[in-house]
Amino acid sequence: MVTIATPVLSDVAVVTTSSETVAGPVTNLQKIQPTDAWETVNLTSIFIEINLNSIVTFNQIALLFTNVTSAGTVRFRTADTQANLTAAPTNDRSGLAPDGQHLFTHFDTDVSAKWVRIDIADAGNPAGKITGGRLYVAKSWKPIVPYGNITQSIRDLSKLFITSGGQTVINKKPIIPDVTFTALATSEADILDNADEINRIRGASNDVFVVVDTTVSSRRFRGMYYGLLGSGQPFIRPNLGIFQQTFVVKGIV
Repeated sequence: MVTIATPVLSDVAVVTTSSETVAGPVTNLQKIQPTDAWETVNLTSIFIEINLNSIVTFNQIALLFTNVTSAGTVRFRTADTQANLTAAPTNDRSGLAPDGQHLFTHFDTDVSAKWVRIDIADAGNPAGKITGGRLYVAKSWKPIVPYGNITQSIRDLSKLFITSGGQTVINKKPIIPDVTFTALATSEADILDNADEINRIRGASNDVFVVVDTTVSSRRFRGMYYGLLGSGQPFIRPNLGIFQQTFVVKGIV
């Protein structure tokens, strides 16, 4: 199941943490550039709390671009009040392993809550600190994406040069993942309320998060894409009952 999400809920939330450094405040998680990271030197009892300002509906929680190792664990909780995050959470998922460099959970049934808490433990982290780059608490759209309608690719920005002496010089750059997919909507209302809403509020300058398959697996992180919307072609044929949108997501890290 492909999902596409925006951070509009968490970007206006009040985000606090049990630990942060002066150089890496937790509010950095609400910035588009993941290299402006939150960081803490506490490795065993860290939590982030997100006050969404009112009870809202969402189905995904993600802390992207962390350095949490495969030995680390994460716990996600939701509640109607801050006290109930620990006393009586409405959802409690604990002992989860990271998805590559991302901490992620998806709810098949939408959650309604005001508060979200993320607990992290990674006592043996060799960096001596824990970092995170972007926060998503989101109501993702789950369109129909037929098999073959997804193209996953990478952009290698590295350059090769040949010197006058015949030596090969490599200017190494990061490899950036991109994804393109065509989403089918069930109705005109579905595409206007979801695809068109994503286009309108994100444009080409705001980030989105795509998960190609939300099913839990050891390789799920390979289908996670964070980036900006490129040129997509809307395609609506109400007379034929076809409502679809092509999304091009260009990775930014």
